[in-house]
Amino acid sequence: MSDRVALLPRGINLGARNRLSMPALRDLLGAHGVAGVQTYVASGNVVVDRGDEEPGALRDRVRALVAEHLGLDVLWVVRGREEVDATVAADPLGVLPDVAGSPARHSVLFLDGDPDPDAVAALDPDAYLPEQVAVVGRDVHSWHPEGLRVSRLDPFVRALGVDGTARNWRTVLRLQQMLGGG
Repeated sequence: MSDRVALLPRGINLGARNRLSMPALRDLLGAHGVAGVQTYVASGNVVVDRGDEEPGALRDRVRALVAEHLGLDVLWVVRGREEVDATVAADPLGVLPDVAGSPARHSVLFLDGDPDPDAVAALDPDAYLPEQVAVVGRDVHSWHPEGLRVSRLDPFVRALGVDGTARNWRTVLRLQQMLGGG
């Protein structure tokens, strides 16, 4: 059973730059001992069986393999099945009627590390209304009623001091399903 998801940053396979073939990625990882490799959509969602490898080690190994063999050295964020289940269970925005009805405008930014607690405490989510935002551990849940393209949350996210990669709620739920969670 799959128990890890590796996520590429946004911007992969959008436009002419940063192209990464999902079949080539599956083949590369499989050829280097990563078991059970599955991908979901072309934006870089890779579900794998980790064996005994810790998330950080898997992240570093995948990054090194992709950089060396496919020429794309970018951040990867890795989460375990239990972590994805916890992200879904803890969703602080899903109780809002508008959020529940539009999963494409609801996203989760999976951070590569813990955000600065002082930065989290200093941020005022009301300053970004009508967008909604909440930090839960290493995840930033957000709701974008006008769409992500016109979001004003970039300063909020940058203030956290940690890189990450976002997925819309529909993708988060599909990845959870692929991991056998929920």
